Amino acid sequence: MRRKLILLACFILPLVALPAGAASTTVEAQDFKFVDSQITIESGDTVTFKNAGEAPHNAVASDGSFKTALLNSGDEEKVVITGSGDIAYKCTIHPDQMKGVITVLAAAAKEPVPTVAASATPTAVKAAAKEEEAEAPPSQKYFPFIMVALFVLMIGLIGLGYLRMMMKSGRNRQP
Repeated sequence: MRRKLILLACFILPLVALPAGAASTTVEAQDFKFVDSQITIESGDTVTFKNAGEAPHNAVASDGSFKTALLNSGDEEKVVITGSGDIAYKCTIHPDQMKGVITVLAAAAKEPVPTVAASATPTAVKAAAKEEEAEAPPSQKYFPFIMVALFVLMIGLIGLGYLRMMMKSGRNRQP
C-alpha cells in the first residue's frame, strides 16, 4: 500500500507543481487609501481587492472594465484584468481620497504596449500593427514550456528511480 502511495505521489506531484497560467496581486483598501495603489500586472492576471479597513469600499475602473461590489470589512473580490495600458480606478464612496492605477502589460511583453493616437496617419497605424505582430524568437517563445517539460521529466525519473529502489529492497527481504 505504501508503495502505491509513493508511486501515486511521484506522478501527481509534477502536475501540482506546474506553474499557474496567471498571477495574482492583492490591493488592500485601508484607512481611506489603496495600499499599493499603483501596480503593474500582465494581461490576464487576477487582482484581488480586499477591504482591510473598517469602512466599506469598492473599486471601479474609470474605463468601465471592472467594478467590485461594496466590500465590507474583511471582504474581498477577485477581478481578471485583460487588455493593455493604464487603467485608473477609484473607490466611488471616497473618490477624492482613494485612487489608483493598474498598468497592464501585454501577456508576453515586459513593458507597456504603446497605443496609437486617434490622429495617427494610416502609415503610422500600419507600422504600429507590424510592431505588435513581431514575435519573440522560438528560443525565447518556448523556453518556459521546455523548462516545465524538463522539470516534469526530472521529477518522473526521480520517482521511477525511487520506485525501482523500493522494489529491489522488497525482493531482498526475508519473510
